Amino acid sequence: MNNNRQTKVLFWNIRGINSQEKWDAIGDKIKESACHVLCLQETKREAFDAFYIKKFCPRNLDKFAFSPSIGASGGLLTVWNNSLFDGTIIQVNSYAITIKLICRFDKKCMHITNVYGPSNLDHKMAFATWLMNLDTDNFENWALGGDFNLIRNPDNRNRPGGSRRNESFQ
Repeated sequence: MNNNRQTKVLFWNIRGINSQEKWDAIGDKIKESACHVLCLQETKREAFDAFYIKKFCPRNLDKFAFSPSIGASGGLLTVWNNSLFDGTIIQVNSYAITIKLICRFDKKCMHITNVYGPSNLDHKMAFATWLMNLDTDNFENWALGGDFNLIRNPDNRNRPGGSRRNESFQ
């Protein structure tokens, strides 16, 4: 936010958050990172509440916004420290959550966009169009991150396999 204060944001595709084992692993990584804002992709959950968030988040991460999963894939969760930031939800859709955060100490503003792009080729064009048309004119400071489910070439895959048809728009 300024020269004296850094905002730590953790972006992480967790590939599901529905077990004690996952809650423990996520909680450990959040504590290790000492993040102020947590952006999770592929939660595979339809809903969140404060009780569920407490299963893996430290107490200081206490405000959140989510986009539900559709079926067994997708889902986004953005959680922030309300004692540090006054947060306003700007946009929530199936691709992203955008939050406007105003630092309670210096009143500086930043926007965080947590992205989970569709893996299905039929939906990738709509996602790419949304991304290209994203209006950021009013964003002085902006962090955009997440899992875009896009690769430039097959060498960028994190594991072998998958359909070549779903790798690009060509």
